[in-house]
Amino acid sequence: MTRLVLSIACLYALSSCGPVSNTLEKLNPFSSPEEIPPEASQEDPDAFARTPAMEDGKISVDRVENARLDYTASGAIVRAEGLLSRQGHHSATLRPLNFGLPDGNGVIWYEFRVSPPQGPSATSLQTVSVGGFIPNARLRNALGVTIAGAQNDVTIRIR
Repeated sequence: MTRLVLSIACLYALSSCGPVSNTLEKLNPFSSPEEIPPEASQEDPDAFARTPAMEDGKISVDRVENARLDYTASGAIVRAEGLLSRQGHHSATLRPLNFGLPDGNGVIWYEFRVSPPQGPSATSLQTVSVGGFIPNARLRNALGVTIAGAQNDVTIRIR
C-alpha cells in the first residue's frame, strides 16, 4: 500500500516538471490553464477543422484534377491528382479535416497539400498524385469524400 501511495506521489511530482504528458499536466493544480484559441471554440466547429494542426510548410495544390475510391475488404483507398503551376513540389499528403470524420452532411473532407520547391523552379505545370486509406468504420456513416484544393473541391460519392 505504501508503494502505491509513493508511486502516485512521485508521478504527481514529476508531472509538474515539464511537458511529460498533457494528462499529467492537467492533474497538476499548480499548472496554468491552457488557453483555447478562438478558432477552436465550440461556436464554429468548422473553423477548427479547417485550421492546420501544425504548420508544416505545405501548401494546397492549385487544382484537384480527379479523385477516386478503390474499395478493399477493410475500407477504401482514396487517390487524387492535383495540378500545380510550378515544377518541384513534393511530399504530397491528404490532410484529414474534422479529424477524418464525416461532417454534418456526411462528407469526409481531405485537404490535398504539397511541399513547395526550395529556390527557383520552372513555371510549367506539374501533376502530383497522392493516396490514403479510409477504414470501413469511417466509411459506414459517410455519404461522400471531398478532396479540397486551393481553387476547387472534388467530391466522390460512396456506393
